[in-house]
Amino acid sequence: MSMENRREALDGIGIGDYRESGTLAQSGKVVFLLDDDLVMDVNDLLVRATVSEEGEKLITLPSVADAVGRIYTIYAVAVATGTLKAQDKGDDAGLTDLTFTTGQYSVLYSDGYVWYVLAGQTN
Repeated sequence: MSMENRREALDGIGIGDYRESGTLAQSGKVVFLLDDDLVMDVNDLLVRATVSEEGEKLITLPSVADAVGRIYTIYAVAVATGTLKAQDKGDDAGLTDLTFTTGQYSVLYSDGYVWYVLAGQTN
């Protein structure tokens, strides 16, 4: 599809041209987590976690209000002997804690008030 056809397809639905406006782009960073707890900031868009020690490792999402409109992915690369969990910050959105085993993941979206699990496999 040509750029002109994309403009025509988007015209009238209020999105605009994503290549020029950047309104649909999301910048951020990948965090590789190994045997530590993590408090995510709004720029930590992908967390790849490995847990090789006993005990619970905890990933805390950014504040649901600060993360409005953003999408985050947590992927458990390997969970050998410990446990990997994700929770919302200060229970600000009432998200039920997510527990991961090896190969499981979760894709989360914030509307500013609630975390939505868009896709994933968790326990």
